[in-house]
Amino acid sequence: MSNNKIVILVLAILGIIVGYLIINKPATPTTVPPVTNFDEREFSPETASTSISLATTSPLEIATSSKSKIQGPAPDLDHTVIFSADFPNERKVFLTGELTKSKAILRGDIGNWNAWIDLANQVSTAGDNQYTIEIFNFVAKNLPAWGLPYSNLGMIYGYHLHDNVQAEKSFKMALAREPGVSYYYIQLYQFYTDIDQLEKAKDILRQAISKKVPDYLKLKELLDSLELKS
Repeated sequence: MSNNKIVILVLAILGIIVGYLIINKPATPTTVPPVTNFDEREFSPETASTSISLATTSPLEIATSSKSKIQGPAPDLDHTVIFSADFPNERKVFLTGELTKSKAILRGDIGNWNAWIDLANQVSTAGDNQYTIEIFNFVAKNLPAWGLPYSNLGMIYGYHLHDNVQAEKSFKMALAREPGVSYYYIQLYQFYTDIDQLEKAKDILRQAISKKVPDYLKLKELLDSLELKS
C-alpha cells in the first residue's frame, strides 16, 4: 500500500473516533471539560501508537438523578486527592478548584454520573490512579449497560500502571457491554499494537468487521494494510 493511501486510511480511522466523540454526547453536559495529562502520540499503522486520553462521552443517555437505588458504597468524597510529585503548582490550584466543584455537585446528587466521570478525569489528571479506578468501578457497577467506564479503566491500567492483564480485561468488558461501538474495537486494537501483540490486534479488527460495526469498511482497509506487512 502506498504512503498516500496509508495517510488517507489513518485520517479515516481518526474520523471514526472523532465522529464517535462528537455524536454520542451525554444527555446532561458536564460542568467543565475535563483536562488530561496523558502523553499524546501520533495515531498511525506504522508506529502503532495512540493519543492517550480518557473518553468522556457516552452512547447512552445517562440518568442524573439520585432517586434510583445506588449500588454502593460510593467512593469517599472526603478523600484527599494525591497529586503526582511533578504536577505543576500553577495547574494544581486550578485543578483543585475543579475537584471541589465536582465533589460539591456529587454531595448534592450522588447519582449524577456525569459528575462522577468529570471527577474521575480530574483525579486521573492529578495522578491519583487508585482513586480514579475506584470511581470508574463504582460507575460501572451502577450503569451495567455502559462500556465507557471500563474503556477508561483500560487506559489507566494499560498506560498509567502498565498492567496489561487488567487493561486487556477492562477493554474487553467495554466491548462486551457495547459490542456495536466501533471506538472500543479501535481502542483495543491500538492497545494490542502498542504492546506488540499484532495477531491479537488483527483479530479484534476481524471481530469488528464481522459485526459490521459503523465504518467497518475502513477497519477492513486497516486490517488489509497490516496483513500486507506481515
